[in-house]
Order: sequence, then structure tokens, then C-alpha cells
Amino acid sequence: VGRLHPMKRILETIVALRKLNRSDWHLTIVGTLTKEIPFKTLRQAVGPSWGGQVEYIGELQRAQLGPIYAMSDALVLFSHRENFGYAVGEAMCAGLPVAITDGVDLHTLVARSNCGLVRAIRTENDIAGALNALLDLS
Repeated sequence: VGRLHPMKRILETIVALRKLNRSDWHLTIVGTLTKEIPFKTLRQAVGPSWGGQVEYIGELQRAQLGPIYAMSDALVLFSHRENFGYAVGEAMCAGLPVAITDGVDLHTLVARSNCGLVRAIRTENDIAGALNALLDLS
């Protein structure tokens, strides 16, 4: 949820999910396309998972996010850096666990409150490890 920008590691997250070779996930992407990540780049990263395990909804207004959160099992945000992290707070208020990096300002609250996973992400393997840990939760 948010703008699609390299700072958010959305392309790396998509690639890591695809490489996991697991069928127990579905990624819904909500956000504004940017010049750094236009539709064509997003579509190429998703590859054959487009419309199946990966769905791009587009930009939604804050009031429209409720149903998206309600149908979701978790929020994933592996951002390099995130001031505060409104989407993280919204997801937590909707009762969702979150999987985030230690670069998201809310990471101490998430860890202290046991509201999800907080990981240091430096490589694509770190993303894969965090995603596997999330998918293995009950």
C-alpha cells in the first residue's frame, strides 16, 4: 500500500516470492505507479504470476483500503526506509500482522507489541527468509 518505488523493495519482494516455489501465497499490490516503477516494469517483474498469485489493484483512496485489509492475512513492507509507516499502522489497526524491515519507523512498536515480524533486510535472500517465516506462521 503506497507508491510503487524502489525504496519500498516491491520488485525484490515479487521476485523473492516467485522464487520461493510455494503455492500458499497471493500478493495484492495497492499503490501508485511511479516513473521509477511504471506498469511495464511491474508487469515484467511479476511474469507468469500476473493475475494469479500476484494482483495489482492500482491506487486506492484511504477509505477504500478497509476491504483490502479485511481480505488480507498480513501486510508486507520491506522498505529501505519509511518515515512512520502509515500503511503499517492502518494494517495493525485492522488486526493484520505485519512483516516489515527495521527501516520502518514503527518497527520498535511492532516488535514490542508482537504484532508481526521485523527483519533486517540487506539482500534478496533476507527477503526470501522473511517471507518464508511469514508464510510458515499459523
